[in-house]
Amino acid sequence: MRKIGKILLASSLAFTLSGYFNDGPDDVVKKYYDSIQSGEINELSETMSIDAYEKFSNGIVGICSFASKKDQKIFFQKAKDKGIEAKYFYFLNYKNAPKEAQDFVLKTYYEYISKQDKGFEYKILNSEVSEKSAKIKVELSKDGKIINRQIMNLKKFNDEWKIISGF
Repeated sequence: MRKIGKILLASSLAFTLSGYFNDGPDDVVKKYYDSIQSGEINELSETMSIDAYEKFSNGIVGICSFASKKDQKIFFQKAKDKGIEAKYFYFLNYKNAPKEAQDFVLKTYYEYISKQDKGFEYKILNSEVSEKSAKIKVELSKDGKIINRQIMNLKKFNDEWKIISGF
């Protein structure tokens, strides 16, 4: 009986404490901006809802489809080295590409954009958090000058905060 009591106590304590180890909305927003600076697409995807990540991905591919010819040659060579058709680097072809090709294109483009976004700083100005949603106001600056302010909207899915818009 003592063992069962200890197990119940331990599991109850673990369940209670698990809420303290989940990232709050501010933490998720910090991870989002840190992953942009580090170029880690997998970390970024963990901060966003599935729908938001798909919109973000489509936006990245749409923008990078218009990269300079010099940069496109670099992308195409990377694709060739990986055995992936270069045509998938164009938005209309990307949508119908196999998952492996989509992942490669997105990772390549994300690394490209992340290099250009190096050196900015972010500061969380305020947070409005309710039980299931949050709005985080963020200020972005570079070289000491404010370049943008954003409101990141988050929603709680199965006890995890995810960005749903504002990126």
